[in-house]
Amino acid sequence: MVSLRDATLVVAAPGLWFGYFLLVYGVHALACRFLWPSGPVLAAVTALTAAALAAEAWPLRRLARIEPAGFYRAAGLGLGALSLLATLWVAATSWMVPPCG
Repeated sequence: MVSLRDATLVVAAPGLWFGYFLLVYGVHALACRFLWPSGPVLAAVTALTAAALAAEAWPLRRLARIEPAGFYRAAGLGLGALSLLATLWVAATSWMVPPCG
């Protein structure tokens, strides 16, 4: 049987991405308002989010032993991969577009 912790682990990646998305656009808004350079902050936040998404995928290996069909494991890894892709997509657009552009 899959525990609540395991089920939460499956949907943690989109939550991490959502927090990253809010933080990136919040930093962009503040950088535009106060004319701060946003590049170093965005690079650090992107690196931390990518590392957190990779670290979140590691415990999903254990679900293969608990649940033989592997649905939760596949769903968690798929959501993690999509969240990582979305993180890199947001990072690319935030680096290409100036904060007040």
